[in-house]
Amino acid sequence: MKNITLKLEEKLINRVKHIAVDADTSVSAWVASLIETALRDRDEYEASRKGALEDLENALHLGGTPLNREDLHIR
Repeated sequence: MKNITLKLEEKLINRVKHIAVDADTSVSAWVASLIETALRDRDEYEASRKGALEDLENALHLGGTPLNREDLHIR
């Protein structure tokens, strides 16, 4: 593992320390967990997005013709 340095305001550091203690872990492990969760969430989002875009490209053609602007705004 490699180390990184973060510069944070003292108030923020104190809050993070308390949260880590409540979670029975170190600040380093707590921050690492947040980063891992954020990256996993992003990977899941990207996979879902890619799947949705593929579904749109492979959508079934149900016939009919596309509507034009005038047809959409008939009053």
